[in-house]
Amino acid sequence: TVGTKVNISHLRACRPGTELTATAEVKEFEGRRIEFSVKVEDAEGLIGEGTHQRYTIDPERFMAKIK
Repeated sequence: TVGTKVNISHLRACRPGTELTATAEVKEFEGRRIEFSVKVEDAEGLIGEGTHQRYTIDPERFMAKIK
């Protein structure tokens, strides 16, 4: 897959060295497009959230296009 769009809001800061948990959940799958809901949390709660979009590709065809 290749990433095509990222939209993430940074909601608050955390200290260096803080243990974080990042999660991604598939929200929509249509044809070759996959839309994820993403979030990052620490022990105190939400730090950031948003969406990430990717498309499935044919690797050989993709590489031929970028050469």
